[in-house]
Amino acid sequence: MWIKVFTFLIIKKILNHHKTCLIIATKIEAQSLFKNDNFDKVWKNESSSFYRGRKHDLLITGIGPVCTAYACGKISDLEHTQWLNLGIAGDLSQNHNISDIVQVGVCENWPAKNLLCRDLNTIKFDEGAKLITVSEPIHDETMREKLSKLGQLVDMEGYAISLSAQFSNKKLRISKVISDHANGKNIKNLVASIPKLMQQLFESELDGFKK
Repeated sequence: MWIKVFTFLIIKKILNHHKTCLIIATKIEAQSLFKNDNFDKVWKNESSSFYRGRKHDLLITGIGPVCTAYACGKISDLEHTQWLNLGIAGDLSQNHNISDIVQVGVCENWPAKNLLCRDLNTIKFDEGAKLITVSEPIHDETMREKLSKLGQLVDMEGYAISLSAQFSNKKLRISKVISDHANGKNIKNLVASIPKLMQQLFESELDGFKK
């Protein structure tokens, strides 16, 4: 009897441990995921939370590089061999349309003077677009123009994830859906469009994801 119970618990634990962990900045971006899978909350703090799911594990990091680095550090010693960051990004290049899905291959921190590890300011982990990670939202054309000389996309979490993945020896994939043109315009419309944009991203990137 006890052997059967013990075996069942071991099998359940193995099945509940996934090799891939989804990393998403905010709960509003993960809205469709919560409707598509049953997640069990493992831990939660003011900015971040971690869940075990039937199909994927899920880390909500919170907004910005500091929250993201802290959250990624908390899961760095778990069994995942791959991290998959899915999220929205602003288009610096003006070459993409809203809702375009773009694979990222390089992350760069900006401004570099805020980084302790200056020799790791740019991290290449795959083939794809260059993502610039900032600590504050882009609100004007002047800043967008400046950053457009450095990369094609902008967000507030990608670099911290890529740095954490490198230190933790995790395989990393980053896929972004274009949500805006990084000019600070139509913020209300942007926020309202996030769940639909992310659903399109999930349908593209996750096997078996259903509306």
